[in-house]
Amino acid sequence: MSVVDKILGWLMVAFGVAHSFGTFAVYHPLNRSAVWFFGSGVAVIAIGMLNLIRARKPDAFTRGCCVLANALLLVICVSMIWSLGRGVMHEPQALALTCVTLLELIFSAGK
Repeated sequence: MSVVDKILGWLMVAFGVAHSFGTFAVYHPLNRSAVWFFGSGVAVIAIGMLNLIRARKPDAFTRGCCVLANALLLVICVSMIWSLGRGVMHEPQALALTCVTLLELIFSAGK
């Protein structure tokens, strides 16, 4: 397993955990939007864990699942950055997650 690949996988998990726990700081009281916000963080955690599994045992099925999951997350990240416009500079975590996702997509497709 590439050390960089492993670090990126754990970074993705950490971003997901931070996003999920951030729900409780952003939403008062909790509402339907908070549930979706929390769920988005859980999805990032799951994709990060899938990348860690792929990095450890890179069979064709796991690689394919990672390519699909990372590509879909990358579309979501790019859409979020696009929607933020100039405000993206106030959301550095969006840029960071996009970079991590792109790199994980490259690792997934390249092995």
